Amino acid sequence: AGWMHLLGNMAFLWVFADNVEDSFGHGWFLLFYLFCGVAAALAHMLLAPASQLPLVGASGAISGVVASYFLLFPRSKVLSLFGIVPISLSAMWLLGGWLAFNVLFLLTAQGESGVAWSAHVGGFVAGLLVTLMFRRHIRQRLARGQAARASQTAEEMRQTHDAPEARQSPRVMHPQEQPHPAARQPGRTREPWA
Repeated sequence: AGWMHLLGNMAFLWVFADNVEDSFGHGWFLLFYLFCGVAAALAHMLLAPASQLPLVGASGAISGVVASYFLLFPRSKVLSLFGIVPISLSAMWLLGGWLAFNVLFLLTAQGESGVAWSAHVGGFVAGLLVTLMFRRHIRQRLARGQAARASQTAEEMRQTHDAPEARQSPRVMHPQEQPHPAARQPGRTREPWA
């Protein structure tokens, strides 16, 4: 697969995994990620039994994360590069196009291409299925998180408004508390006896 494949995997993980992890929770996300990796490896074994490709499984696991993002955040805008042109697309279009690209290569690849396309598609299907199974739980978790953040923000605003220092006028320094004039001028140092 090469360095570009690895960098692409890391970019997809960096962009999409944090929101999916927040949706599942840390521990459940780890299990989800590992499950998608195993499912991707099994899909590769079933769809390409004669393949001699070494298989790590990270691409399949990341494909599962992509599928989950596709279901949970379809309208989110994702800034993408097409060549050197930055374009903002909804996740539904971007990731739908990514899936179509993978399915196309899975169906048309002749021989060993260096990429386990069947693992990508298998991980994506596994991610879709798991996210659909737990979608209600995930939405409830997201709603609780949004309500908690809104409550925390309201409490912080109330505390800031009610804080005694917010109601006090600025403190006026007594002349003896004022710094020595030499200390206030840049470039001049104050002598210890002054």
